[in-house]
Amino acid sequence: MLRAFASKQINDEVSFGKFKGFPIYWQILDKKDSKILLFCSEAIDCIKFNEWFGDTSWEHSTIRQYLNYDFYKEVFSNSERAVIIPSEQTRDKIFLLDATEAEHYLPTHDERKTRVTSYLRRLLPFASDKCRWWLRTAGKKPSQTAFVDGDGTINLEGDIATAQYNALRPALWIEIDIDNIK
Repeated sequence: MLRAFASKQINDEVSFGKFKGFPIYWQILDKKDSKILLFCSEAIDCIKFNEWFGDTSWEHSTIRQYLNYDFYKEVFSNSERAVIIPSEQTRDKIFLLDATEAEHYLPTHDERKTRVTSYLRRLLPFASDKCRWWLRTAGKKPSQTAFVDGDGTINLEGDIATAQYNALRPALWIEIDIDNIK
């Protein structure tokens, strides 16, 4: 698995982990020495950013807790978890992009539009080609969180953090030691 990752380039897609029994596909956004930034290529689930209404932030959000505990344990095998490393920005193993990262790594509206998994398509109460996804950036009001709209626009105004129909597109860093790959 890791040998294949080493030969991949930025914007290539790789499979890593399984969600609801289906492989998760990740876009390679960055490579730094032996570290690779993976970003979920598809919207895989709808989830509230926070379970409670009011002042919210990434640091205290329920989505952060979910990603770094339940999601991390359920989606990745022991060997996959062994190569996931904390982000330098958030210190989390699994995280959401912030608005600056989304704009940097996905500079066009088309690059920010998302595909939707067949699992998620069954959950959405609206046309799945208009799916929007959470960022970890705070919105304009304390109860809001920024997101990327279905047309690829970064919305810094934000949506209420308890909204349940914004999609999940996590990111993570992996470290591969090329010298020790067998």
